[in-house]
Amino acid sequence: VQLRSEFMARVVLLMLLLALGVGAHAQTPVIRVEPDTSYVQRDTFVTVMVRCDDNLTGVKGLHFDIDINAAGVVIAPASDESDTTVTLGSLFVEDDTMTFLWDYFWTDSTRLTVDIFVLGENRTVSGPGDLLAIRLNTIAFGESDLVISGIKLRDSENHDVLATVENAWIKVCQFVGDANADNRILVNDLTYMVNFLFRGGPAPTPYAAGDLDCSGQVNISDVTAMVRYLFQGGLIECGLCL
Repeated sequence: VQLRSEFMARVVLLMLLLALGVGAHAQTPVIRVEPDTSYVQRDTFVTVMVRCDDNLTGVKGLHFDIDINAAGVVIAPASDESDTTVTLGSLFVEDDTMTFLWDYFWTDSTRLTVDIFVLGENRTVSGPGDLLAIRLNTIAFGESDLVISGIKLRDSENHDVLATVENAWIKVCQFVGDANADNRILVNDLTYMVNFLFRGGPAPTPYAAGDLDCSGQVNISDVTAMVRYLFQGGLIECGLCL
């Protein structure tokens, strides 16, 4: 009798919790931008991912406003139109023909706007996984926040779906040793440093790009370090990224 009473009490408690909605609602989904930090040289492409966790369920429509150059002019869409700037993530791979994608890069405000709508009466998207892959062409050295400044999610009944966003940032760096700032470390940089030290040529741009041994000065020791790096597998003591 006692066991039966305890069982009934637990059943009643569970029914009360469900009636109050405790445990009945899923947690708020998290949508995040990755990577949080990325070091690349300019004139190359970098891919930024927009991902969601497993709390995102049954979403029909998605709208994103992503501000990319909040801290300076760092990246821009590919100059060649044949390069895809935005593609659907892995969550949509099987439904590519059933998904609407529209994107626009606001060049005056450095904002990327993306709209996604899952077509088909019984089709929705749920996490975890990738929602977007954004391929960007770096055009200058510097760093920028990657901010989801506007987001709207709708379910199949056109109701709002709340979500938490996690933003990120990216750094586009010049390599130590890239004395002539042409985005590569080559023999040309060695020649550039020799011209600076012995022939009155221009200083490395910036000066720290020629300081391979972290001494605070650009001198013959840095030329030696450059030779070791280029021809003998040596390391740059200051690390590669300014």
